[in-house]
Amino acid sequence: MKVETHNHPTAISPWPGAATGSGGEIRDEGATGRGAKPKAGLVGFSVSNLRIPGFEQPWEEDFGKPERIVTALDIMTEGPLGGAAFNNEFGRPALTGYFRTYEEKVNSHNGEELRGYHKPIMLAGGIGNIRADHVQKGEIVVGAKLIVLGGPAMNIGLGGGAASSMASGQSDADLDFASVQRDNPEMERRCQEVIDRCWQLGDANPILFIHDVGAGGLSNAMPELVSDGGRGGKFELRDILSDEPGMSPLEIWCNESQERYVLAVAADQLPLFDELCKRERAPYAVIGDATEEQHLSLHDNHFDNQPIDLAAGCPAGQNAENDPRCANIEGERRCAEPRGYHNCRRGKSYSASADRGGKNLPCHYWRPYRHRYGGA
Repeated sequence: MKVETHNHPTAISPWPGAATGSGGEIRDEGATGRGAKPKAGLVGFSVSNLRIPGFEQPWEEDFGKPERIVTALDIMTEGPLGGAAFNNEFGRPALTGYFRTYEEKVNSHNGEELRGYHKPIMLAGGIGNIRADHVQKGEIVVGAKLIVLGGPAMNIGLGGGAASSMASGQSDADLDFASVQRDNPEMERRCQEVIDRCWQLGDANPILFIHDVGAGGLSNAMPELVSDGGRGGKFELRDILSDEPGMSPLEIWCNESQERYVLAVAADQLPLFDELCKRERAPYAVIGDATEEQHLSLHDNHFDNQPIDLAAGCPAGQNAENDPRCANIEGERRCAEPRGYHNCRRGKSYSASADRGGKNLPCHYWRPYRHRYGGA
């Protein structure tokens, strides 16, 4: 079972943001162990107050938002459709989810603060199944072929990992829009069919090690693959499939084009893997070889130079030190008491309880009025 978020792209462009959020979660499931099968999904959203025109609620004040982030209503109009569309087109049912709104000024130790979800929570999750003997990733043998399975590189989704780590509205507008990936569920279905054919072979599974390609593109996925496998790698930049010949080495290596996986396959298993990819019409490229020395080198035969030449552990963050310490400071909070029948009526239109005709209202809202006004 897997759940992750895809918040920043959904705040900028809800349909592709939510769609690629679901797609990335599907790839994470498929890339578990030595290959697994996604079975069913879920999609959830937390956003600020909707302020539906003509249906504004008393608690929905307009506090404003950063210009390049869309409104909560736009997110909830397009985002769920994007997530559902990807799941449907991939061939996986999205069976459940959640929806919450919250935005208000509160009293804290810093005084009055505005809290809400201008940068939404877009939750993508799902369940799958995996063979017991494929749970653990295999050993990457020296000389194993390092492969990119899936669509070609394109100049999209650059800097998504960095942009998503910034506070909403603080990143550059060009980076915001460039960081939104594009979805292609049909390509992901082809790749998943190849993975399914591989794990169905049991002990003859040609996949030794597999990772999905997400934030940072190949610049993150390939070093992670060889580093986790205790190996290094020698790569050729121009062997990467590309739909845009004019991209710079940085753009080829770092773009976040979706529907891609990186794999390690033993050299003698490459003909079998090639046969499976041809059967499913899934594009792939062998872009390097695993080395015993834990060192990364990326050669560019177009310029005849090496854009990358460093120890394998550096990109994986093994040298970084974390010091997670926090203090919990309590501030005075003042809450208004609910009054009468109209508050219950308004509560029924709140996102957390609207689907159950008031039955999901918190107890302290519902109980004082349920007998007086005929509530069950």
